Amino acid sequence: MSKTIYIMCGPPGGGKSFEIQVMTSILRDEGLGYKIVSRDAIRFAMLKDGEDYFKYENEVFNQFINQINDALASESCSYIFIDATHLNEKSRNKTLDRLHLTEDTIIIPISVRPPLDQCIEQNNRRTGRALVPESVIRKMYESYKAPTYQEKYNYHYIIHKG
Repeated sequence: MSKTIYIMCGPPGGGKSFEIQVMTSILRDEGLGYKIVSRDAIRFAMLKDGEDYFKYENEVFNQFINQINDALASESCSYIFIDATHLNEKSRNKTLDRLHLTEDTIIIPISVRPPLDQCIEQNNRRTGRALVPESVIRKMYESYKAPTYQEKYNYHYIIHKG
């Protein structure tokens, strides 16, 4: 069974998770199997109050990869949504290099990069650990490199949002 991977790309507060919710609502209505793997959800499940955001970074990344590979191996899952920033080709490759991809796996990056002020405004609606410092959003926003067809992996197509 072929699998379709949607790899989200963009700065914090850009709407990546929202786009996933829109897309999965359609799949759910059609009764199609999908899995959302969120790096932040994994991280927040591991962290205890007062711990540094990056305390378990290696464990978070390994669990992230394991969950994606489990979805790739699942007979009931055709669509996999990888929710993380993936700010540049190197970070996309870091994830994709560790996946158990087959020749018929379809990889579709979704690049989400609205105006910076919209990212900051959206982020300001977050609470607790989900709230990213504005200086970090600005830095990540400026360093973002949208996916291209010249990258290492053969993307079926690339979706650009906002």
